[in-house]
Amino acid sequence: MDPDLDGVFAQLHRRRTEGEPLAPLYAWAPRERGRRDQYIEAYTGREYPRTGGSQPLEVMTTSIEQVLHTPHGRDRLTTLLDDDPEMLDLVIGLLLRYDPA
Repeated sequence: MDPDLDGVFAQLHRRRTEGEPLAPLYAWAPRERGRRDQYIEAYTGREYPRTGGSQPLEVMTTSIEQVLHTPHGRDRLTTLLDDDPEMLDLVIGLLLRYDPA
């Protein structure tokens, strides 16, 4: 992953979860752990112990999925536009401007 791109998503995740303890996200899935965060879905901020605390790739892929995954449809775009325009802008910018070459 590009270090600059990684840094953008890492900074966003740190800011959105700062000071929050790691805890189960759902009562029915105690292994899904994360921090209470400012994402639309808690699952976006989930954390895996094996990653050593590096979350940018998880945040990036989950956010892109929210924009592009067809079951979410237009309702998800409206929700992102209304409730998390920062994430929508970041994902659209990534999709339109990022050139891995």
